[in-house]
Amino acid sequence: MGKNRTNKGGGGIGFLIRNDIKNLVCEYETPANTTSEAMWITVKGRTNIAMCVIYGKQESAKREEVETQFQELTTQTNLLRKTHKVIILGDLNAKVKISKPECQQRTSRNGQMLTEFTINTDTKIINTFDTHQGTWTRINRRKTNEKSIIDYIIVDHDLKQMILESKTDNNQEYLITGTNPTDHNVITATIDTAIQKQQQQDTVVYKMSRALEYCREKCMTSFL
Repeated sequence: MGKNRTNKGGGGIGFLIRNDIKNLVCEYETPANTTSEAMWITVKGRTNIAMCVIYGKQESAKREEVETQFQELTTQTNLLRKTHKVIILGDLNAKVKISKPECQQRTSRNGQMLTEFTINTDTKIINTFDTHQGTWTRINRRKTNEKSIIDYIIVDHDLKQMILESKTDNNQEYLITGTNPTDHNVITATIDTAIQKQQQQDTVVYKMSRALEYCREKCMTSFL
């Protein structure tokens, strides 16, 4: 299931859903006046999950537009956290502070708003954890010294202990090549979450991939 880009041709956002759990998945309708490039789905189970894929506004966007985006995301996240565990993933176009031996990054304007969002929603950014493997999520293929982390998987605080593994694909194992290959690397996370599958209680491991772009305009996110 997917959603076309707003006021712009080409590309969009969406989820790929495994056939054996598709009957447990529903799209969650957001208010009609929402301006964010975001899509929510819910997954039924012993632990109900709400997932959002989002394409964030650029650093060059007007401040009030970015503020509105995070206000909308905060409202939806806190509403769904009352009944679900929340997972948010996508290209947020925001740089948060990273201080690792192999990776240093300063907070940008959008990154400050993203940091405030995680505080206001009690969520955590997986790929800032020390246990996360890999670093840069965007590398300019023509100017390889131009690197940043602007793509994230964000989870409900209560899901932090259920993360089995997370990784940024710096080896470009999952990179889709073509005439105009994406300059973003895939992020994957394995989260151990119990759901009811075909009327039986099973533990299902979700693998979620950060959005892959086609021709720099298409943004698609999947979880297996």
